[in-house]
Amino acid sequence: MNPLAITSKKPTSKSIDQYDYYCSIDKCTYSLYEKQISLKDLEKALSKTKLVYSPASFVDRRRTLTVSFGAGKDFHFLYGGSGNTVHTLITNPSNFQSYTEYYKALSSVFSQDFIMQLPINRIDLTIDVAMYFEDIIHLVDVKYKRTSSHAAYDGSRTNAINYGKTVSGEYIKVYAKRFENLPNVEFSRIEVQLKPAKLNKICKRIHQDIFSNLTKHHFHKNRVNPFKNITLVDFELVKGETEKSKQRYWRMVGALEVCPRSIVRRRLNSQGNFKRDFKGTIKEITPDAQLWVVYMLGIQQWFEKGTEYAE
Repeated sequence: MNPLAITSKKPTSKSIDQYDYYCSIDKCTYSLYEKQISLKDLEKALSKTKLVYSPASFVDRRRTLTVSFGAGKDFHFLYGGSGNTVHTLITNPSNFQSYTEYYKALSSVFSQDFIMQLPINRIDLTIDVAMYFEDIIHLVDVKYKRTSSHAAYDGSRTNAINYGKTVSGEYIKVYAKRFENLPNVEFSRIEVQLKPAKLNKICKRIHQDIFSNLTKHHFHKNRVNPFKNITLVDFELVKGETEKSKQRYWRMVGALEVCPRSIVRRRLNSQGNFKRDFKGTIKEITPDAQLWVVYMLGIQQWFEKGTEYAE
């Protein structure tokens, strides 16, 4: 894989042929419970700035004060309870051109010391691949995670497949993704949702430590990196000469027409002998680069445009 095919910029009509991967921090959710900020105090602070905000909006049916920094660049402050306490801040770092721009938006609301100590409840790391969903689901291989089927209740296929449990500290989704500026081009997104149980294993669960770790090479090589257990492995089926090998070949072809390879592998591994039984049927093709390398190169571009956090 050519490193030039990896970027932190969102795909555009000019870059779609050049870039195959777009890496980002799609979502970051901060906990404000311990800060005890009232809606009244937040509005008072915002009124002293030139920021545009709306206190009467809703996100996922929850009362929200939304601060806008431009098209799609919104901060959502969720509030409720006695005194309308502001308890959560939802942001989308990927909508900002760089970490510098994102940090500047945060610092327009909070002080530097306040930002650095903000607890993170969830952060979504994503890689968008210029590939059809129906193609990529046969390449994705996730270790140590059970796979859910991508079939709906009526038997039709959905454009999403999940790995792990939503309540766990690490939840992985692969789904079809489209960008408004490229309505005719289909991407597939590999999304890793990290929550406290997983984040606490990486480092201290605050803005300063989490964001600074994402720039460090040792983090990306470490086993705690969620992309270490996700690979895109291409393969080809070998028919073989014996009757038994031909039966295995056609059995695999039929199964792959219905389900992704990860689900097929699990269902055909009921006796725990999948690798032995299908060794001559599946020939895996080693990828040019692992996803953890792809994400490291892509996200570093976003940070290298200017970083202002303290080491």
